[in-house]
Amino acid sequence: MKKMINLIIILGILLVGFGCTDVAVKTDPKCENLTEDDLIGTHLEGDIAWAKTWCYSNLAEETGELGYCEKIRDHIDKETYNEEDIQAEVDSCYEDVARALGDSSICDKIQLAYIKDDCYYYMATDTYNEGLCSKISTTMRRGECIRNI
Repeated sequence: MKKMINLIIILGILLVGFGCTDVAVKTDPKCENLTEDDLIGTHLEGDIAWAKTWCYSNLAEETGELGYCEKIRDHIDKETYNEEDIQAEVDSCYEDVARALGDSSICDKIQLAYIKDDCYYYMATDTYNEGLCSKISTTMRRGECIRNI
């Protein structure tokens, strides 16, 4: 019986650790514990919400962990910004990670078409991969992509 319980616990850890969901939200004490005092003298002084958003975006880019991009949603002022603006911040984070890792498959996770198109455009032109241009949804941007390779 004890072996069965241990097996269930290990399976649970594996399922959570390797993610049954598309992208697991990740937190980091470095970002969560930012205070107004930490921002004094920086371009983010007085805006703790954007500082945390910026922090998570940078962590995602540095580590390649997409879950940090999803954490951005928790720190954007939902009274000021609509859902599309919030999604644009998350999608821009995905684009930054895709470019940092050179992994165009991350562009597939982007929901807003104009940011997804930008992601494929820059991945195609950064890697000289004309095939990625075909994933761009607008004809004009797709043509621009092909011309710039």
